Amino acid sequence: MNCRRCHKPLKREPGVSNGIGPVCARKEQFEAEMQDKTEGHDMRIVAYNGGDIFCRREGDTKVTNVPWRKVLHSPDGYEWGYAGSGPADFALNILLMFLPEDRAMRLHQQFKFDFISPMHQLGGFIKRTDIEAWIEAHRRAA
Repeated sequence: MNCRRCHKPLKREPGVSNGIGPVCARKEQFEAEMQDKTEGHDMRIVAYNGGDIFCRREGDTKVTNVPWRKVLHSPDGYEWGYAGSGPADFALNILLMFLPEDRAMRLHQQFKFDFISPMHQLGGFIKRTDIEAWIEAHRRAA
């Protein structure tokens, strides 16, 4: 039997009886939690796999792999392509994936101007290595 999500062979219980492997089960649980959190918003959050950050538009829905952990500026969710409150929260939540909250709070506005505001309205990618290099370059500021 193969995992219903990634189609890899299942070897152990409870994966075999559930039809899904443990990693994919955690991803589905995370996505369900994010769906509950974003209910009523035009956002869909998918599980982050430790790689690059992405965002895109699928019709009227914004899709990203950045968990919506903290709302500081925009109760309406993430945005990109300009310098408003939605892009500020997107920048903050990206940095929260890499930094403690106090440092992320201090740096998120500059990160917004450097990465989120210039992004195309349809979306894009931010390489993990670029984020790590940016954080290192701003180490003294935080």
